[in-house]
Amino acid sequence: MSIAKNTQFFLPCTPTLKNKFAVCLRDWWYNFKFMDKLAACGALDFIGINYYSPSIVNVGGWGLRSLILDVCSSGHHPFKKNSMGWYIYPEGLYGLLTGFKKYHLPIIITENGICTTDDNLRWDYIRRHLAAVSRAISEGADVRGYLYWSLLDNFEWDKGFGPRFGLIEVDYRTFARTVRDSARRYAEVCQSGKLI
Repeated sequence: MSIAKNTQFFLPCTPTLKNKFAVCLRDWWYNFKFMDKLAACGALDFIGINYYSPSIVNVGGWGLRSLILDVCSSGHHPFKKNSMGWYIYPEGLYGLLTGFKKYHLPIIITENGICTTDDNLRWDYIRRHLAAVSRAISEGADVRGYLYWSLLDNFEWDKGFGPRFGLIEVDYRTFARTVRDSARRYAEVCQSGKLI
């Protein structure tokens, strides 16, 4: 029994004391506070993690609202972005996995994916995130599975059918499905156990 925890990896925009403090506070409050309680009462057989993108922290003041909500809005960081403007940062998944290993429980990445119409970018995202998982495993994280989100292009909350997350493209006029090259490459990794 477990839950799938939506997670974020928090990064300071600049290494100021306020930003570093806010990163630690948010990491504990958002990623670990609830999990600590579940783990303490023995309610978890494994840990499910959903990870897509980091949150870049840039705090304006010492007030609680600023410490838990302020983010960098200048867009000056060199990270690639998906089609919804989310940063791509595989190192965040590595950081989360090494943080969650403190529970000494198996970990399953229950969601990790990118919305893009550029299938080369999709494969790069998958490959780099799998490399981050491999690195975390080599450092003691007990990762048992990785599930890409999503198998098919889907209806995305408040964005409708626009964002394209799927390993399989869906033509919403005809409902025809086309397997993307990234799906084939991911299948090769799954079959061989080797990251190409």
